[in-house]
Amino acid sequence: MCDHNGGTLSIDKNKKTATCPLHKWTLNLHKAIYENSCPKIPFKVNELENHLEVERFNYEFNDRNTEELIDEKFEIDFNAHASITVKIDNIKLTSDPWFIGSCFATGWWHTNPPSEEAIKRLQESDYIYISHNHPDHLHIPSLEKYVKKNTPIIVPNFESKSVEKILSNYGFNNLIITDFLRELDIETSKGKFRLVIVKSGDDRDDSSLLIANKYNKIFLGVDTNMPNKWMLPKVDLLFTAFAGGASGFPSRIENFSHSKKIEITESNRLSVLNNHVKKLVSVTKPKYVVPYAGYFTEASRDIEVKKINRKNSPEELITYIESEFNYIKGINPLETSHFCLYKKELTAGLVNETPSYFIDDDYINDEIIKFSGDVCEIKDLYLHDLGKTFIASNFQDNLTVVFLPSSDDFNNLVCKGLVIDFSIANRDYKLIECENNNDEIISKIKNPHKNNIELLYVRASSLIGAFNRGLPLEDLSIGFQIKMFRIPNVYNFKFWNHFTNIEFINLTLFK
Repeated sequence: MCDHNGGTLSIDKNKKTATCPLHKWTLNLHKAIYENSCPKIPFKVNELENHLEVERFNYEFNDRNTEELIDEKFEIDFNAHASITVKIDNIKLTSDPWFIGSCFATGWWHTNPPSEEAIKRLQESDYIYISHNHPDHLHIPSLEKYVKKNTPIIVPNFESKSVEKILSNYGFNNLIITDFLRELDIETSKGKFRLVIVKSGDDRDDSSLLIANKYNKIFLGVDTNMPNKWMLPKVDLLFTAFAGGASGFPSRIENFSHSKKIEITESNRLSVLNNHVKKLVSVTKPKYVVPYAGYFTEASRDIEVKKINRKNSPEELITYIESEFNYIKGINPLETSHFCLYKKELTAGLVNETPSYFIDDDYINDEIIKFSGDVCEIKDLYLHDLGKTFIASNFQDNLTVVFLPSSDDFNNLVCKGLVIDFSIANRDYKLIECENNNDEIISKIKNPHKNNIELLYVRASSLIGAFNRGLPLEDLSIGFQIKMFRIPNVYNFKFWNHFTNIEFINLTLFK
């Protein structure tokens, strides 16, 4: 099984590698490392007299006794994108509130912004759950505007502390850091209900959430790959990601032709349903499924990405579910936004709520300016400071990264390029004069040790906005703010993971 998204690895003709058909991750069988430097997670093996014994971690949920939990109905409201509010007795819990503006460095925008009533639910919430540090789940502007700094925030205990670091930097310090599969009981006036955080099966910083009372279980799948290696309990109500298209891959990878980008996108879009959703539903066996965590779109300046990046609609998810599993009912939260779950039965209806704002070109332009600030130019001094900061980091690899600050349409470079060599032998940075030409840039790198190379054409305004805020680097790539050219054309897992989950680059343009 591929560690990335659970596809079946197939032995290649050379007998030395195996490739996953879903996203073309290729594993070196001798080294047990993918070609993008991500190691495959090993099992422990004991050599006994006549056989080998493989020890596997028990991912299964133990039989969890819910008799002691509260016997009250769950009231559930869909807010926006991946955010819902669950109310039981006198306690409200809201998940992953992205409520205003954009996320991923102005790359993602709501298709259905939250209502005034949703904002009130967030403001009145007794607890917030943050699944991971992607900004459509951990959205600092929304938290700062609507959530008190002393509100208890439930976060997964990731080894990297990626969620904790961001929240703490902004003064949210009432954090309930919770181990995976640990039972966290929340007291109400009449009893308690239970939360269990479930880790992503691809070993990345991502999580899902199980919510249980005496008779019912709700599972918020978020956009977690292979949650708990597919070892999950049966639930009554499942919220699942459905859309796809949540990446700059392949639309912003310039190694691919236009037709190849469309081919890859279509394959990935269908695999969301045929692979992820199908497996998730098969193991949890819910009575009801709700598509969420996919209500976003691109702005007009990324129209070429939008044309490539077709997403599944909630209607397509519901049609798929009800055709594949005849005992399950799909519910569109845009049509049915309020649910009551009690003793395995769900009642649902549309509640008329008041729009809080509308997204148009003026709203988008104002938010882009707010994110980027009044950036006129990027001076050499800033690039030198940026280069020194990267070189002073703990990351090392046989990799050369070239940051190429570009115009909004990526057609023109607005300043010099910044070349960073992360290898041990030649660790250093330099500035280069260059044109928007891959061959010319590569010729100026001088790469005697044959490092892998990543050319990152990045919108200058977005680069400044992201580094001024100390955001995870992947915000720029997921948000379509970077066009990449890669040698070889593989995802450099170590680089992107390090500067997305372990170290954040924080640099102010004007000191």
